[in-house]
Amino acid sequence: MQNMEYLKEKPIAVLGAGAVGKAIAGDCALGGAKVRICDLPPFAEKTLFGIKESGIKFFGDQLNLYGFERSGQAIMDMVTTDVAEAVKGAGLVVVTT
Repeated sequence: MQNMEYLKEKPIAVLGAGAVGKAIAGDCALGGAKVRICDLPPFAEKTLFGIKESGIKFFGDQLNLYGFERSGQAIMDMVTTDVAEAVKGAGLVVVTT
């Protein structure tokens, strides 16, 4: 398999800002990645509300098989309703539907 280390420096585009999209975007941002989150109108007015200004806060019980936890305020590098803008130059595109 080809070395894919170069992807670590590229942003991650998360398309869809529902519960799963926000969880993925927040986790990646708290992990140190540059994250762009995108959703389309008419949903974006509600799903993206406040993310640009204050990010996504992770807290509370996080039950999982391995006891892994992340907490804190996840700040996005971009919050947009423009899919082309979100994916331009991204190393990974996550589509959540």
